[in-house]
Amino acid sequence: MAGFQEKRKKNYSAFTKGRKRCVSGATLGDFNSGSCKFSARLFLWVMVCFVVGLVSSFNIDTVHPLVYEDPAAGQNARESYFGYSLQFLFNQKDNAHNSAKWLLVGAPRANSTFPSHANLKEPGQVYRCLLGNPNRDQCQPLIVESEASQFNRDRLYKDRKDYGWLGGAMAVNNPSTGRVAVCGYRWSNSLSSTEHYMNGACYWNNHQVSENKDFVKVLPIVSKEQQVIGNDRNGTYNYAYGQSGFSVHMALKKDKIEEMIIGAPGVFKWTGAVIRVSDYSPDNPSGVPSRRKRQDTQDIIEFGDTLVTNSAKISVLEPNDYFGYSVHSGIFFNDGKLLYVSGAPRAAGMKGKVLLFDFFPGQDSQLNIRLELNGTQLGEYFGASVLAVDLTGDGKAELLVGAPQHSLQPELGDRTGDEGKVYFYLNRNDNLERSPALFGSKAKDARFGTTMASVGDINRDGFNDVVIGAPYENDKGAVYIYLGGMYDIHRHPETGYWQRIAAADFVFPLNNLKGFGISLVAADMDGNSYPGVGYNFHFDAEYVNQPRLILDIDEMKDTFCATCPVIDKTEKNYIEESAAFTSECGADNICKEDLEVEANFISNLKELVIGSKSTISFEVKLVNHGEPSYLTTLDIQLPSYTNLKRTPADLCQKPSFASSEELIYSCQLRVNPLKRAKTERMEFELDLMSVPSGGSDVLTVVVEARMNGVAAMGRQPLFNLTMPLRTAIDVEILGNSVEEQQTYQRSNETKVSAGLKDRIIFKHLYEVRNVLPSAAEVEIEILIPNSVFSTQGVTLPVVELPSISIDATQKGGLSNTVCRLDYNSGQSIDDIQRFREFINSSPTVKIQPPFKFGLVANRTAFIDCFNTPNANCVKYICSAFGPLSTESPIRISLTGTLLLQNIFSFMVNEDVFILSSAARVVIRQPANNVPQPYGHKPDVAIATTYFLPQGPPGTLAVASWIIVLAVLAGIILLSLMVVGLHKMGFFKRQRYPQDGGLMEETTTPGDGNSEGTDTEPQPNA
Repeated sequence: MAGFQEKRKKNYSAFTKGRKRCVSGATLGDFNSGSCKFSARLFLWVMVCFVVGLVSSFNIDTVHPLVYEDPAAGQNARESYFGYSLQFLFNQKDNAHNSAKWLLVGAPRANSTFPSHANLKEPGQVYRCLLGNPNRDQCQPLIVESEASQFNRDRLYKDRKDYGWLGGAMAVNNPSTGRVAVCGYRWSNSLSSTEHYMNGACYWNNHQVSENKDFVKVLPIVSKEQQVIGNDRNGTYNYAYGQSGFSVHMALKKDKIEEMIIGAPGVFKWTGAVIRVSDYSPDNPSGVPSRRKRQDTQDIIEFGDTLVTNSAKISVLEPNDYFGYSVHSGIFFNDGKLLYVSGAPRAAGMKGKVLLFDFFPGQDSQLNIRLELNGTQLGEYFGASVLAVDLTGDGKAELLVGAPQHSLQPELGDRTGDEGKVYFYLNRNDNLERSPALFGSKAKDARFGTTMASVGDINRDGFNDVVIGAPYENDKGAVYIYLGGMYDIHRHPETGYWQRIAAADFVFPLNNLKGFGISLVAADMDGNSYPGVGYNFHFDAEYVNQPRLILDIDEMKDTFCATCPVIDKTEKNYIEESAAFTSECGADNICKEDLEVEANFISNLKELVIGSKSTISFEVKLVNHGEPSYLTTLDIQLPSYTNLKRTPADLCQKPSFASSEELIYSCQLRVNPLKRAKTERMEFELDLMSVPSGGSDVLTVVVEARMNGVAAMGRQPLFNLTMPLRTAIDVEILGNSVEEQQTYQRSNETKVSAGLKDRIIFKHLYEVRNVLPSAAEVEIEILIPNSVFSTQGVTLPVVELPSISIDATQKGGLSNTVCRLDYNSGQSIDDIQRFREFINSSPTVKIQPPFKFGLVANRTAFIDCFNTPNANCVKYICSAFGPLSTESPIRISLTGTLLLQNIFSFMVNEDVFILSSAARVVIRQPANNVPQPYGHKPDVAIATTYFLPQGPPGTLAVASWIIVLAVLAGIILLSLMVVGLHKMGFFKRQRYPQDGGLMEETTTPGDGNSEGTDTEPQPNA
């Protein structure tokens, strides 16, 4: 059990290694008669910084902290880890029933102060601290469960709360209205007399937690049958050490259904699992959103439905991957569906893996994996933290993945190691694309990316921002603020981040913090749309012998400078305007321009095939036929899926959005003014990389001349430049078997020799490519037989479903293609039948006949989904999130295990069998059914493996009546032949003497036959 459950404790306790020092002067330490006394222990601190206004967006005050003390300080034998987890909670009631705001603080190693818990050892404790009151009495223990031990009446569990780590993870969906979740992932079930199963426990409560009532306990993995699979001695740990509650996240779906997402990284030999606990409606048990509005919620059972993923069936995960180490959720794609994210930091050969997925209905099912992301460096712990947040304002979440143990490359020498890295995936074109990563300060041992949190819009630019913790940086810790932007994270041109808050920034003695940023939380504290940000850290006990909570003071208090300005670093600190002086404008002193705009594409293309070119250039010609035109600009309006890749230097401003589908560039002329009869030419390059296939039939560029910011006058001040667009897609799929012919061993007595392996592993490969330039998003459906009906009416599995693994790769590594088993079997039976008919009707798909290998047809059996009527088939669906282009074919590998014994149990005389899988590719995007060209490449393929016997041919039993009948037939046939030959004189033919002469036939007087011979010699011929 020296697994991940110890990892956090080891990392956390590493902060407690400090130095002893004695300082003079008045500090927060204990002093006695001028001699310095100090404690050798180090304590945990928590800081909450209020972002109180725009002026403080880049200057969080580190000079005026408020300090909160741990109420149980000094009572424990060791540190309580006060502040290991944090959450805000608003609209509460204090003891005087006034509206209050609380900070929930987890202390997972604390001893409980409840009398009923007196005999418990460090069960963990959660405190609610009233914000704004820095005295010890304002942090009160929160009642999560008052009973020390419970024995479940159904004998499912018996509490063991000792060292349970209550408060190790907490979550609140909405600090103002949402429910609260508190977990203790080391909670143990002591029902077994021989084992204490560390199942983990979570608790939840409605929003009001100030009342003294217990939370509701959630124990999703206490089923006795699932603790150990198999016998106790040689069984497999399944739920036994699942440790549910290692991570927890509260999600809210569009239909107001609340969900608690729980990570359990110890399930099934530490493969890991994710658990969904959601509201349950008896009228809608499937969880599919109902059309009716949920105004009446009395029929909703809060957190009444629990689903535990079956880790054994997640083909992309293996034991010791720690799936569920981190969890989050968000809306990522145009379908608006809430999806879930979880990290498995030891997966993918210790490089780490993150899955974006949905849940299938039913307990015993795989996840519907929508996207699979892998780390790039061994041991970087990719997926230790995940965060889904919309940073670009398009309503779809970006994804940040922490890899806190990432090490920089050796060019920095021995100074490298555990700097940390955050992978950033930008949501673009309904797909997550990897953007440049974030590194903080690249300090050694910083472990940047250990924690992440969304902090809302702290600089009021309309985009959400994030804070990232590096709790080991410079042995003290730091946090970094990154800002969102329209197209990407708004990166500082020099550092990438916009503010770094280091522990050393605080005033003495708080600048000796340790572990600053080990936990983060943010919320709008006072309704002014600026969030408060909570941090957690340790403090060197030479200066203070109490764990404390530190808060920045509100700017309205008199201890603040009320007029101290701070400049927003993302904005210009100057104003630039232009003033025009007009001349040569005639007698009325008003210039009357006469502008004519023309534009043309530089290439001679009649039409543009989408994807055939990455850029296209066009030229704009502007002629003035009238009086001088001052401050003339060209407004270039483009579809939103394009942009100007190259423009005349420093003449065009950043684009603005005319609508959600159009953007406008405003470009100045090189000359000012543009005088009469003068011509100005400007060349632009248009980026075509994001032009969607099957979209518009024409690319339109609108060029408009403007004078001094208003529409110019003239014979043609506006010009529409158009280029016809054509989508050209031809998708091809090819299939083959890695070993087209395999053999199995047999003896003369049995078809499969006793003691030999009765399983054969086969591997089929499919490759999908687009041979024409326009990109397409495709879905690959794979059909494979998994069972057959025997003559006795019994269903026999022939391919083990859990053994089927499918991997998809593309050029450059893993593909964004994710394959899943289609569990909608009831509704897909007709679809499978249509699939069969489609395959059989395809002229390009043929199975090689048996005689290809010299096989006898009546000794050969087919096992497939189109020639075998008694076969049951399953369908895998591989969804490709991203364009399929000519340079990046998708390669899918299907590996399965064949069950020989079951196959031979339904075969009569056959000892050769042919196993085939089939696949077809379906174009999903563009969705308007763009036709492929006539005679296009095949959309369906078959991969076939021939299984042949080794050794001597097998003996076949023959019925006795066949033998008798064959003998009789032979006797009759022989008799007929003898009679026929006799009648034909065969037995009366002349014979020749020994010397070659013809012997004459003689007869006797009595019967006409001679018994003698003529001895007179005959003349020689």
